[in-house]
Amino acid sequence: LSIVPVLAMAFGIAKGFGYEKLLQEQIIQQIPEQEALLKQIIEFAQNLLETARGGLVAGIGVIVLLYTVVKILSNIEQSFNVIWGIKKSRSMGRKIGDYLSLMLVYPVMMILSSSITVFLTTQVAQLSEKAALLDSVSSFVLSLLKLSPYVLVWALFSFIYIFMPNTKIRFKSGILSGIFAGTLYQLAQLAYITLQVGMQKYNAIYGSFAALPLFIIWLQLSWTIVLIGGEISYSHQNFDVNEVDFDPSDISNLSKKRIALQIMHFIIQEFKKGGKPLTESHILQLLKIPARPLRQILNELLESGILSAIHSEENEDPAYLPAQDPDLLTVGYVLKALETEGKDEMPIPETDALETFDKTLSAFWDMIHQSPLNKKLKEI
Repeated sequence: LSIVPVLAMAFGIAKGFGYEKLLQEQIIQQIPEQEALLKQIIEFAQNLLETARGGLVAGIGVIVLLYTVVKILSNIEQSFNVIWGIKKSRSMGRKIGDYLSLMLVYPVMMILSSSITVFLTTQVAQLSEKAALLDSVSSFVLSLLKLSPYVLVWALFSFIYIFMPNTKIRFKSGILSGIFAGTLYQLAQLAYITLQVGMQKYNAIYGSFAALPLFIIWLQLSWTIVLIGGEISYSHQNFDVNEVDFDPSDISNLSKKRIALQIMHFIIQEFKKGGKPLTESHILQLLKIPARPLRQILNELLESGILSAIHSEENEDPAYLPAQDPDLLTVGYVLKALETEGKDEMPIPETDALETFDKTLSAFWDMIHQSPLNKKLKEI
């Protein structure tokens, strides 16, 4: 379901540059053994494009097509944000701008890459015919040119890992994970083609029946490889603090509160000294804890309104500052902000016992705020 609208958008862009047939050839070359199935998918995409472009519903069709593509890419971004522990996705304005830029650039780059490869191959072959000394050189160059499809896949995967998460990814982490996942993808594709050809040779009828299920399995495996690459990118970037990583949901509430208070203490002390705001990487070095639970606690502090994030070009990570007057930020104030973050309304029946619990909790908070141990974080 997600392939058709994305292909429709890609063909619409390629048609604008006059490269529609070349794009179709490139897609079929990826899985030559499934040419009939790919042609059928391409036909669906082209029919969707024509439906969106023609008739009285042209405007609505284009809007629906754009919305579908943005929604698909948004789901992909959300998957990577989960890997990186990012709760906030791009704004709708950024999604439209970034995703449409991606859809404009990639089909053109894929076509240009193929065209340049064909051009260079032809030129090298012609030169080798004219000069016998260039035969050995030309064979070496031609061997390198055969790697261009792999390089293209590596570049695409690397671009996805660097571009899609709504956070800054180190170039090296994106490239390494892109090469690994791209190679794994090529091996999976080779295995899929070998299996499909083997089934076709074994029995033409059953091989044809198996074409669609195998194709769907291969698509599922491909997306799994993409997500594995995302995990590798995350692990590489956070290797120095990620050796004993674990699920943030396993951390007790008490541990989260202790870490949150320590984070706020570091940030307030740096703010008090007039130093540079601490970034996530700085806090990781200070606390020596895995990145995922730290990012989750930072998100909770941001959502509770006691911490704010600032972005700058000089830092890969956002830097953090107190969002409120440090004179207000006591131990009890921070704890209550974390406890009351989120929605308070719950559809449960009001009972006498519940009213008693509310009064008890309110009294507990009053005792905490009045306690002499409820110190300002800047004074600790």
